[in-house]
Amino acid sequence: MYHSIVKIGRAALAQGVELVPSSGQFLECPVCEVLPGQRCVNVPKHPLEDNVLHVERTELAEKALRGEIPFPIPLR
Repeated sequence: MYHSIVKIGRAALAQGVELVPSSGQFLECPVCEVLPGQRCVNVPKHPLEDNVLHVERTELAEKALRGEIPFPIPLR
């Protein structure tokens, strides 16, 4: 299923569609270390505020979908 999400995300980027913040759920969060598919949790000095995911996780997902960094092993 994650491969389909990646294909859809890449197609959206190619057409100029902006990715939504929830697009990072297929990755582990570099801030709070939750597993793929889980929502981020508040950690000291990194509050979520109104977001579901930490900004760093969303940015990591965008880089992966653009091909700037490799996908995690299960998604390759």
